[in-house]
Amino acid sequence: MTKEKGFSLIEMLVVVGILMVVLVVITGMISNSFKLRNRTNLVDELERSGGWILSELKKNILAAKGTTVGCPVGSYDTKISYDSVLDGNSVDLECVDGVGIASASGTREYQLLPMGLGVSGCNQFVTCSTSPESPSVTEVNFDFYLTIGTSTPAADSFVKKEFKSKVGLRN
Repeated sequence: MTKEKGFSLIEMLVVVGILMVVLVVITGMISNSFKLRNRTNLVDELERSGGWILSELKKNILAAKGTTVGCPVGSYDTKISYDSVLDGNSVDLECVDGVGIASASGTREYQLLPMGLGVSGCNQFVTCSTSPESPSVTEVNFDFYLTIGTSTPAADSFVKKEFKSKVGLRN
């Protein structure tokens, strides 16, 4: 009896089955790495934008005449007003949930929130404190949340982060 060379049908099916399992595992790993990279990019963008917004808020407050700062002492608000030492105009910084953080004065108006980001927690956007020696505002505290990405239940690309900052005023 002569034996034929080659692979049997059963052997070929086993090999194809093993290759399919390996392919599924590799596909899952690649898919997860893309999701993780996307989420990491969103977190980086959110942190970069949040840091920029905080620096702009600080720059605005440091350009205020200390005696003209109007914001709640011991409670929270969505808005702070002051007179700028740069041009003497009255400036309003306001946070509106779902809309943005904006600065408006007699000479210009601009959004501090880049496209693609959302803002929330504006009901606690700003609070001020005074020193016992002076009724003028000595410190301004900002607190808000930024969001980026899609907030659908199936999406892994949604990030929300809280941003806080304290700014000491020079009177």
